[in-house]
Amino acid sequence: MRPPPDPLPDDEWARLEGGIAVASSPQVRAAFAEARQRFNNFGGAVFAYQGVLGHPQQTGGAGMQMEESRTRADEAINEAERIMQAELANL
Repeated sequence: MRPPPDPLPDDEWARLEGGIAVASSPQVRAAFAEARQRFNNFGGAVFAYQGVLGHPQQTGGAGMQMEESRTRADEAINEAERIMQAELANL
């Protein structure tokens, strides 16, 4: 199982969100919001997983939930990137 990534600092989130709010289409903003929500959900799953690391009978389920949450976050990030790239290609 891959270890979770380090959390993005608040100032980095603010910079990303500010740039997207100012210079993006509604579709990009919606895709980014979905990616951020799924990333936040992943963070919750990481927290739950880390909370059961010392309890082997619970670690498997929490690890599986963390990996599923990671996959959903990755998919949303990839979709947001796809939308952004498509818009840039049309400029």
